[in-house]
Amino acid sequence: MAIKIDGIETKYYNDINYNFKYELENKIHPIFKLNNWIDKYRLNKGFGINMMDILNIIHDKNCAIWFNINGDICYRISIDGDTIISSWKKIGFVFHNLFGLDVEIKRYDYSEAREYTLITPQNKYKVKYTIYIDDLIMVQKDIFDPTKKEEFYIENDLFFKNTFKPTTFLTERGIYNYHPENSIILSYIYHLSNHNRKRFDYIVNWLANMFNNLTKSNIALILIGNKESGVDILFNDIIKPLFGFQYCIEIDDNDLESKHFDKLFKDKLFYNFNDISYDSVDNKTKNICKDVIEDSIIFLEQNHKETYQKVDIFAQTLITTSKPYIPIIDTNRVNYTIFNIKEDIKEIPIQKEDEKKSLYQNIKNDLDNFALFLKSFKVNINLANEPFKEDDKDIILDYDKNIYEIFIEAIKTKDKEFFTKIQEDKKLYKDLIYDFDRNRIKRSNLIKYFCLVYPEESTNHTRTLLKKLREIDQSFFDQKNISSSNSEQFFKIL
Repeated sequence: MAIKIDGIETKYYNDINYNFKYELENKIHPIFKLNNWIDKYRLNKGFGINMMDILNIIHDKNCAIWFNINGDICYRISIDGDTIISSWKKIGFVFHNLFGLDVEIKRYDYSEAREYTLITPQNKYKVKYTIYIDDLIMVQKDIFDPTKKEEFYIENDLFFKNTFKPTTFLTERGIYNYHPENSIILSYIYHLSNHNRKRFDYIVNWLANMFNNLTKSNIALILIGNKESGVDILFNDIIKPLFGFQYCIEIDDNDLESKHFDKLFKDKLFYNFNDISYDSVDNKTKNICKDVIEDSIIFLEQNHKETYQKVDIFAQTLITTSKPYIPIIDTNRVNYTIFNIKEDIKEIPIQKEDEKKSLYQNIKNDLDNFALFLKSFKVNINLANEPFKEDDKDIILDYDKNIYEIFIEAIKTKDKEFFTKIQEDKKLYKDLIYDFDRNRIKRSNLIKYFCLVYPEESTNHTRTLLKKLREIDQSFFDQKNISSSNSEQFFKIL
């Protein structure tokens, strides 16, 4: 096996969702229905043979046709195809090109009888098929809603079109035969859990809950590790293909600074906040991020105007970072679980027959197996909505203070332990201790201290750093609090 996980052979073969197994074997309760509007026509005895035949052809070719509230004819020519708006006349040319059939769309004249022709093998390709506009469904609105298990659905006697289209991993039932004991993805998740079985079960349950229900839990999962730890693999190589690349978005500093929140947060299944810095998060941005993590509905400002639109939030939140702080998390408001990844990703052993392939290729090859495993997993919904009790909160600095506040406090309290990283530069550390003993700190050394303590930050000019520090404590970093000695300037620690 890829890696030995205690109890993997028994737990995940026996503790499965037998409802899923029954539905799979009996081919009932499809996970997602495409073109379900055809059911309306097939059950309606008022349709003639001609009308039914062309609608069935359209359906069987994985196409769909409807019209919108503006009276426009809409269609798509494949399951994943874009919606195309056309005129009544032009769509006949399209269907003729696609199917070799003579199709027209027209308004039904109640003063005339509908004309239907009996379809026979001899005249099948000579008949002029008529679709009456009165018989097509009228879609009130396009709505993204993964909780609706249908493309077209009825609500309050009105038709709506669901723009969400699930991946084959989400819908494919396949053969009920998966092999968790050989799964490289489960081995990778075991790596993320630091080989702790409880943490492993928690991550699997958190992911399976979203995969099976497409409903976010109120828990943000936070993974802390450097590039060598492989924390990026979970989102980029597992979550994205499973849930759909178009529904998964990585959000970085530039995205938050752009303030285009509607594009970031609308119509998504997963957010990955990656390596977010304090400099990119002002109070407004922080509040929006907190709302996105916690709430199912938020209101976003439109185009930097004072008008707001309601946005439904379906996405689960994953936070990955190499920084020792999470600026978008409010410990008093947001539920979260933190795991610190301590090992290098290279520590994951791979089966001998797969050693020639890269870890990423092995993960890609395991996606089908892992998706079926998630489908069969018996989800504990309560656990998915609770923080893990033994996570790594103690390794994180105070979330409710930003790094500049923490830096200032360490200076004013002369906290030597806070500046232990500076010991790498013996002379610089000696200067710091010397100054602390004299209740001062050298102005020109501030940027050196800050960059050593926070190497992941981009601040590299004393003037830029002082501007940020003065925004928090103007009096301490004011010119009036400066003393001079041997042509050097010092801020006095009172």
